[in-house]
Amino acid sequence: MMETDPGRKLKFATMSRYLDAVSPGIKSGAAKIPTLKGGTAYDYDAFWIENPRVKTLYRSNEHALQAAEALAAIASLKDTYQYPVEPLSNCWILMCLNMDRNTIWGSAGGMVFENPTSWDALDRFHWVRKTAGEVCKAAGSAIVGPGDRVEFFNPLNWKRNDPVAVELPAGKSLEGTPCEALPGGAVLCRPELPSMSTRGWKLSPQAPEPPRSIDPPAVIETGYYSAVIDSKTGAIASLKFKSTGRELLAAPANVIVAERPTAKMTEDPGDKMPPRPERTRLGTSNDHPSTIQMKQGVLATTVEITGTFFGGGALRRVVRFYHDHPRIDFETELNDLPNFTVVVSEFPLAEDIVEVRRAIPYGFSHGAWSQPNPDLHGWTKGIVPAVGWIDFSLARGGGFAIFDRGLSGRELNERTAVIYLLNAEDKYAGYENAWLSGKGKHVLAYSVVAHESGWKQSRIPQMAREYNREPLVIADRAPAAAQSFLETSDNVIVEALRREGDHIEVRLVECLGTAGTVRVKLDLPHRSATLTDLTGRKLSALPGSSPYAFPVRPQQIVTLHFATSSALAEAAPVKSWDAFVPVEKLPALHAYDPKLIGHPPFGE
Repeated sequence: MMETDPGRKLKFATMSRYLDAVSPGIKSGAAKIPTLKGGTAYDYDAFWIENPRVKTLYRSNEHALQAAEALAAIASLKDTYQYPVEPLSNCWILMCLNMDRNTIWGSAGGMVFENPTSWDALDRFHWVRKTAGEVCKAAGSAIVGPGDRVEFFNPLNWKRNDPVAVELPAGKSLEGTPCEALPGGAVLCRPELPSMSTRGWKLSPQAPEPPRSIDPPAVIETGYYSAVIDSKTGAIASLKFKSTGRELLAAPANVIVAERPTAKMTEDPGDKMPPRPERTRLGTSNDHPSTIQMKQGVLATTVEITGTFFGGGALRRVVRFYHDHPRIDFETELNDLPNFTVVVSEFPLAEDIVEVRRAIPYGFSHGAWSQPNPDLHGWTKGIVPAVGWIDFSLARGGGFAIFDRGLSGRELNERTAVIYLLNAEDKYAGYENAWLSGKGKHVLAYSVVAHESGWKQSRIPQMAREYNREPLVIADRAPAAAQSFLETSDNVIVEALRREGDHIEVRLVECLGTAGTVRVKLDLPHRSATLTDLTGRKLSALPGSSPYAFPVRPQQIVTLHFATSSALAEAAPVKSWDAFVPVEKLPALHAYDPKLIGHPPFGE
């Protein structure tokens, strides 16, 4: 540039400043900027399919922290509770540290994740989880006084009564709603909770009802499906819509498959992995006989399948069919997988897949599959990342969705969809990494929903969010009627509700991919509402008072500021990590050489 145009002045700017400068010329036609519509796969495909431990930890901590911010904002405006500016700010800083690219992808030397002497990612996750829990307990206690009940907080911006596993006082259940005992002491229930609300719930002295063992029926009938479990392998041999008898599967589903690349890998398998057509099938959950047990409770029929898998390790699968909810939940436990093994769960579908929608942060990718569609630009080929959900639109209408809590890898070949469970590698770049290894026990959770209506009508983004964010439960609270603090139209998901300076900040995203009108009702003390950009720069005031309405574009991210009568101090900048580091790990922190930057050296 300096050689061809030495007089040209260069400026570094944000995207907003750049667009402010070039937009007038584009609109007038004086400037022509070519537009390229298309996409390409990201070359480092292994990043999406490995180390589920770090990905699930990040996902659960992120949702816990968002819930803590919302509950703290509500409590600080409804009570004398002081919004914990600094602890919450510090939590996000630690989350940002764990967002280092190789850390969040799960591809790094083992000491990055867990180490006895060095400050690691697990330490930071624990600090965030502990702080978010303390904030939630203190804020919830400020809203509802002490007593002998429990308080529920629903952090989602819609009414919900999905199946959730919650912790209740030992031997107690919720009065007036069915409760089923789960292994490990959790309680399965379906409390009805208004949008972004708190609700006190009376406890019953009756313990949650344990499910009873039953002889495996020929067909498992629910309000939504008729399902057949293969009596020898535990695979789902058939899954039909209850209302029409329409078959969804072309072959047994939830078959667990071990694979390995066909050709010799020249790249680190922790970086790059070829798609399924270029891998050899090593073994499946159908290769060995399995023991199948079924239990029926007040809310669900649970199938437990035990057997062995490739490499000789134990394989345990749990499939839970809810009597009156369309979600089917899975838990697959893998043990002691050999090095260099890729494991997936596959779902061969009976119909052509027309379109694929795949969640990304604050939105979704939308692409064609069985037939090209130049108007759909989303990438669908090979190993792709999904954050929370993926949905396959079927040729005869409706679709099939897969939800996850951190298992981000997906792949589609013809009509067979897979979710990646593990890419087992003992080392990364020559360094030992226990979190990447297949050694030991790995418990992977995922879920599916088949829907006869469209994905919008079936509320796939909202159902995926419910699967990821169960309500908070705070014990020893007083009786309290349900209070809803934020309600919205059905076309948005609220990603954040927090306090900052002299305002409440609400960030939401249009979640259906359709232009429309958003309605927001905020039942917290405020004086006025303003539309802003992501940096807080005011764009326009919203007229009137709550509820507010404004237009929204497809997948638009919207930030709202609601002025408050009091202002919060800014969080002090973090100048030292010492306060977050376990005492025994401070010597290693202080011995670190800050001049060591860039990619670490490769191991042997």
